[in-house]
Amino acid sequence: MANKGILTLSGVIVLACIVLYFNHERQTPPPKVTTLATPLLPASQLEIVMDPEQLLNDPELTKEKVLASLNEIKAQCHKMNGDFSSQVGQIHQIIITALEQSLKDGKTVRELLAYEQQYTTHYNGFDDLLLQAQVNLAREKLTIISDVAVLAKWQGLEVISDFNQEFIATIVESMGGTTSQTPLFNMNFGLNPHITADDLALLLSNQDNFNTYLDTFIQIENTRAISPSMLFVATSKQMPIENFRLEANAKTFTVNDVALAIRSHLPSEYIEILLNNTTAYDEFPAFIQDRDGAGIDDIGGKFNNLADVAVSEFDLVTLKLLVEKGVKPTNEPGIFTAMDIALLNLPKNSQLQPTEDMRNQYIEMINYLNQQAYKAHGSVSKNGDGEVSFGSPYLPGYTYTEALTNLGLEQISSDIELLDDSIVIVPAAIDDSIVSQAIIAADKRKLQLAAQRAPCARIEQDLNDAQQFATPQRMVEIVKSLMTQEVDVGAELHRMDPALIAVWHQELLYQNQRNEASNFENEFKQLIKQNRVDEAGIYATTYTLTQSETDFLLHHVVKNKAFATVWISRMAPKNPSGLSMFNGLPLIDWQSLKDEKFDFALEDTWGNDLFSVAAKKTVEHVDWLLDYGLKPDMNTLGLDPFDIALEGSYMQKELTQAAVRLGQLVDKVEPSHLARIARLKAFFPEEYQELIDNNKKFIVTDDIEMNQYRQVKMYF
Repeated sequence: MANKGILTLSGVIVLACIVLYFNHERQTPPPKVTTLATPLLPASQLEIVMDPEQLLNDPELTKEKVLASLNEIKAQCHKMNGDFSSQVGQIHQIIITALEQSLKDGKTVRELLAYEQQYTTHYNGFDDLLLQAQVNLAREKLTIISDVAVLAKWQGLEVISDFNQEFIATIVESMGGTTSQTPLFNMNFGLNPHITADDLALLLSNQDNFNTYLDTFIQIENTRAISPSMLFVATSKQMPIENFRLEANAKTFTVNDVALAIRSHLPSEYIEILLNNTTAYDEFPAFIQDRDGAGIDDIGGKFNNLADVAVSEFDLVTLKLLVEKGVKPTNEPGIFTAMDIALLNLPKNSQLQPTEDMRNQYIEMINYLNQQAYKAHGSVSKNGDGEVSFGSPYLPGYTYTEALTNLGLEQISSDIELLDDSIVIVPAAIDDSIVSQAIIAADKRKLQLAAQRAPCARIEQDLNDAQQFATPQRMVEIVKSLMTQEVDVGAELHRMDPALIAVWHQELLYQNQRNEASNFENEFKQLIKQNRVDEAGIYATTYTLTQSETDFLLHHVVKNKAFATVWISRMAPKNPSGLSMFNGLPLIDWQSLKDEKFDFALEDTWGNDLFSVAAKKTVEHVDWLLDYGLKPDMNTLGLDPFDIALEGSYMQKELTQAAVRLGQLVDKVEPSHLARIARLKAFFPEEYQELIDNNKKFIVTDDIEMNQYRQVKMYF
C-alpha cells in the first residue's frame, strides 16, 4: 500500500473526533443489574433535599438565601440530567435481566410478549427490551471486547481506509483501556479500494483472534462491530472466488460474518462457502439488529436468523440455500413474518424507480414467500378504496398498496394474503413469574426517579419567580405586541426597561435575515474560509459587502488578525449586526488587532460600542478602551455599559471592578441603573454597600423597584 506511514487529511479529522470521544467516554459504565430488587441510587446520585415551593413561601428566609438554595437545587437537577440516561438504563436492565433468564429457561418470544400489557412504555417499548435480551444472549456466545487496545494486536488493518500503524497507535494510546457498552457516537470507516495480497495475508494471520469482535465506536458499513473475520468478508469482493474458497476453507465463521456478507450483497457462491465453514448458522445474529448505528432498533425488521436477513435484502438464492440447511425465515402470526420483513424493506422513496433487476428481485422474493404460504400483517382501508396498509404490530413502519404500485409491483400486491386479525397474543395476568415481578420492580424505580426529578420541572420558573424576573418568552411577547402597534417601539421599550431593546433588535435581525440569504455560500465567504487573504481584500475593495458578509468577516477577523487588513479596506463599510464575537477574545488579542490598525471605535448597527463587551469582562478591558481614547456612550438606546456591568455583578454575586469603574463615568443616574442597584441591595446587600461606599449617588430608596427584565442571550 502507498503512503502507509502518512496520515491523510481525513485521518487527521478522524483523530480529532477520537480525542473528543475519549474526553467523554473514559468513565466506568453503569453496572449491569443482576437482581430483580429495585436498585438503590448510585452513590453519585444526589437526592433533592429542598422543596422549592417551601423555599419561596418561607418568610424567615432572606432573598439571598432563597436564591442560593434554588441555585443549589438547579445544580442538583443538572447533575441528575447528566445521570438520567444511566438511570433509565438501569430501569430497563431490571426487565432485560428477567427476560434473559426466561429465554434461558425455555420461554418463547410469544410467551414473553404476553407480558407486554403489564409494562408502561418508558422510552423503550417492551419488544425493544426483549430484542435487547435476545441480543445479549447471542453476544454471550461470542468473544466480544470493547477495548481498542486490541487493534495493536491485530494484523492487516490497512484494509480499512485511513488505517496505518501511526493512526492505530494514536487510537490505542488515546483510548486503550477504555470500555463502554454504549459509545458516545459511532464512526463509520470505508474500506481501502486497493487491497494487496500482503494486506490479506496479514489479515488472515490473526489466528487466535480471527473471530474476536471489537464492539465500540469503530464501525464499517452494514455492521456495528468489526473483527478480522468481518474485515475478511467485507473485502472478499476484491478476491477471485478460487482464492476466497482456499482462504475461507481454512477458517471458521459465525452467523454475524455471514449476515455481513448478505447485507453487503456478496455473490451467492461466496456466501455458500462461508456457510459451509459456519458451524452454528441457525443462531440469532448479534450485530445485524443495529440498523442505523444508534443502538438496538428493529426498523425494517427484526432478524431471528440469517434467513430473515436474506429476505430483507431480497437475496432469494441465499434464502433457498439456508432453507436447504434447515434455516427458515420467521413466521409468527400476531408478531411478524418474513412477508412483513420483505414488504417493510421495499424502497420507500417513490421518486427513485428501481432497475429492472431490482424489481425482479422484489417480485421473485414476494412470490416465493407467497408460494411458501407466508402471510402479512395489515388491514384494508374502510373508506372503500381497497387500499391496504401492510405492517406488523412489532415492526415500526408501514407499506401501502400505493407504494407497491409506484414500484411497478401492482401485479403481486393483490396476491399477498393478510393474516386474520383474531391472531393476537393473549395478555398474561400479573403473576409471580420473574418477568411480572421485574415489571413491578421497574415501575417502583420509575416512580422513585420521577419523584426525585419533580422539582426540576419548574426550577427555572421558580428561579425567575424568586428573583422577580420575567421569562425570556414573556419579553418576546411584549416586544412582538408593541411591534404591531402604532407607537415608537424603541422609545416605549426603553421606557419599560432597556433590556427589552435587545429582544426587539433580535426580532428585527430575524426579519432582515429572511430578506437576505445570510447563509448563502458565496465567493467571498469561500475566500475567507480558505484563508485567501489577498483575494478577499481585492473582493472587499471591489464590491460592497452585504450585512451577512460583513458579519462573517468580523467573526474571522477576531480569529485571524491577518483579516484585519480586509476589514480596514472595505468599500462603503457597514457596521456589524453585533459585537458578540469579542466576548471570548482575550485582552492580548485586542492589542494584537490594534497593532494591525484595527479601529476599536466600532459600533454595531444598533449603536452599541465595545464598552458593552468590556462591561461583561474585566476592568482591564474597560481601562484598555479608555486608554485607547474612547468613552462609553451612556445615552444609547438599550442597556448602557453601566447597566450591563451591574447585571454582571448580580450574576456573579459580587460587585465587579468593571462596574465600579464604569460607575465613575456615569453623569446621570438613569432609572434602569437604580432598578439594577435595587436588585443588588435586595439579594446581595454587602455588594450594594460596597457600591455606595464608592459612590453615594447610587443610593436607592426602598420605593425603587427592582428590574423585571434582564439581558438575555442574543444570537448576533
